[in-house]
Amino acid sequence: MISVPEYREIVAQLKHLAEKGTPLPIVVPRLIDQTAAAEMLGISLANFKRLEREAYFPFKRKMVGTSVRYRNTDIVHYLLADSESGDNAE
Repeated sequence: MISVPEYREIVAQLKHLAEKGTPLPIVVPRLIDQTAAAEMLGISLANFKRLEREAYFPFKRKMVGTSVRYRNTDIVHYLLADSESGDNAE
């Protein structure tokens, strides 16, 4: 038996492999804070907070007690989707 997150990761890997011919990069799933999320996206923390407040990102925040966290895998998938859509525009 596999967990739902594992199942979703397997499906995402298979879809990406079928569509692009390459697997998604291996990323160890973990929750990261806003600072780390902003660093992954290559933007300032203030800009990240503003964009998140405006619901710009497709990934959602996870509350751990009173702390805001994000799944690093969600951010990687967002970055890959964004870069792939940019490749199609050329």
